[in-house]
Amino acid sequence: MIIKSNDSSSIKLKVVTDMERGKETYSVVTFSGISSEVSDDNFMALADALAAVQTYPVKSVTRINTYKLVTE
Repeated sequence: MIIKSNDSSSIKLKVVTDMERGKETYSVVTFSGISSEVSDDNFMALADALAAVQTYPVKSVTRINTYKLVTE
């Protein structure tokens, strides 16, 4: 039997770094070590706060949950 334990979360902000010939260029900024217990509402509030201090406009926000898998 495999047991899954929620370990941590990270935020990935996809930011628009350039616009060339009508095409956007992106970079991804990652913030890790966030408690997996944070609710989606609080997670988005944190992402919004982080987006507010970015130099470039944020195109999208992604939540990545990391799990540990252990065989019992």
